[in-house]
Amino acid sequence: MGKTKSLWKLIGELKNQKKLEVAVFYEEVPIKGVIEISEVDDSLEQIIWKADRRITPVLKETRHIYFKFNEEIYILTVIAYNSREIATSFPVFALDKKLNRAYVRVKTSESHPVRVEIEGIDFFAEDISEAGIGIIADEKKSK
Repeated sequence: MGKTKSLWKLIGELKNQKKLEVAVFYEEVPIKGVIEISEVDDSLEQIIWKADRRITPVLKETRHIYFKFNEEIYILTVIAYNSREIATSFPVFALDKKLNRAYVRVKTSESHPVRVEIEGIDFFAEDISEAGIGIIADEKKSK
């Protein structure tokens, strides 16, 4: 009962707020946008949002929209969308701890490698973040 009550409280607060800052992840890169509630369908337990053109192309790759509200991270699962509207499930808590990380990590690609030189030895970066890089080194090469 408490969970249902808190869910309806959250939905009520989102209705009052109208616009919601959200993020979707494309290959671990956050794409930020703003969506606005158009309608809440209680019987189908879904919310219809006015779409943000910045995030709709990414919805082809992912079906999750993330948002932070009162220091908690929530997920909206996309049911259907077009250029004007996005239909989502009701919000649920995001339990994945990686969503609370301080930095975004970006994987490098083989077609556009990132070369790193440390004390005259070349390495290829496996991933990059604001906090640093990840490298894979051949044991013989690193000695």
